[in-house]
Amino acid sequence: MKILLSPQIREADQYTIRQEPIASIDLMERAAAAFVQWFERRFSDTSTGVTIVCGTGNNGGDGLAIARLLCQRFYPVNVILLQIAETLSPDCQVNLQRLPPREAIPVRVLGAGDPLPALPETAILVDAIFGSGLNRPVEGYWAACIEALSNHPGVRISVDLPSGLFADTHSSGAVFRADFTCSFELPKLAFFMPENAPLSENGKSYQSGWTNPLSIKQKRRIFIPVRKTCSLCSSAGPGLHTKASSGMRCFFAAAMA
Repeated sequence: MKILLSPQIREADQYTIRQEPIASIDLMERAAAAFVQWFERRFSDTSTGVTIVCGTGNNGGDGLAIARLLCQRFYPVNVILLQIAETLSPDCQVNLQRLPPREAIPVRVLGAGDPLPALPETAILVDAIFGSGLNRPVEGYWAACIEALSNHPGVRISVDLPSGLFADTHSSGAVFRADFTCSFELPKLAFFMPENAPLSENGKSYQSGWTNPLSIKQKRRIFIPVRKTCSLCSSAGPGLHTKASSGMRCFFAAAMA
């Protein structure tokens, strides 16, 4: 299995953009389409409501593209856009402009300090707030927002990686607790770190499920469920474990479904 660090993933994206060639907005569209294909297979009931919470960067751009594509497939979708930065990234801005009229996809803009709207308990919640470019712990209002969203009783899905989780190292601060994570291109190194798999009160870890791609260039996806504990040493989550009683080291990765 190949694992790239965040700078290497960005280099791979730039290589694809130059060599295919393809525009960055079209590469984002390809990733969003891969997410939606996986989503349709797992959640085929198009009467289920979907709430997508987007940040202002490219992870938010992924979320906005996903919102549009799910709406085209007749899922009832609404978007909460978190005003984390004053401006959107260029590709995020394009995907915001590509959304259909507000009657088709309601968009609520949430600024720091605004109350988080109540979500229907049965709604599927999609986290597209922070991506692999995050380089500091999420604190303050946005941390409280992530914690509140993590308590949503319905299905919770993260785009690329759970918001607040550093891609290449263990994390501190607030991290979104996802039931599933659709990770683009290659698994993130952070998915294999036991430090990143603490269990919350409801038994959900930050890494409850993730995808492993078949192709970087074409961004095809397969789903890999992650078991809760290692059968050899009972450690929680995937990663390199050390059994305290014997010093045995074991690598626990998810098996393909």
